[in-house]
Amino acid sequence: MENVVHDSRAEIALKLLLDDLREGATNARAFGPVSALTLHGRRFPPAGDDPAWLKRGPKRHCFANAAKLASERDDVFFAEGYAFNGEIPIPMQHAWLVDKNGCPIDPTWEQSPDHIYFGIVFRKAFIIEMMKINGCEDGLLVYPNVLHRHFGSAELLEAVIEPSMTVFHISRGD
Repeated sequence: MENVVHDSRAEIALKLLLDDLREGATNARAFGPVSALTLHGRRFPPAGDDPAWLKRGPKRHCFANAAKLASERDDVFFAEGYAFNGEIPIPMQHAWLVDKNGCPIDPTWEQSPDHIYFGIVFRKAFIIEMMKINGCEDGLLVYPNVLHRHFGSAELLEAVIEPSMTVFHISRGD
């Protein structure tokens, strides 16, 4: 009998999202979220167990939940992009934390090995600055004024990406 591995629905949805991002970046007239995620987005490994200190924030407030904890703690970073719930594989704009080993910690969703995270990790100082501007109620990659004012070009975006996380840039989900 042949050993066949089937992709999960979330894996298939991620592949479709990446195809859409690549096509969108190719057709983009200006640098924006699609270009940013195409250039710097990375897939994160499955989430592990929750750290003892984690207290989940309110549902539907992922940007604020992640920004608050990332600004308060020295052992995690803010990440933003898309996440997929293994049960409902629809790409959702989402924010989460990443530990110093590059593993996701979700302060909004319950941890699950079926969740898939794809996004960009930002510098702590930048997140603190953005909290002052918009309270991180909206995503950094989708909030038009913040996007164009603070990272409207590839060079400006590179300046606010957390450099210690680029070491872990092992896969764009291909």
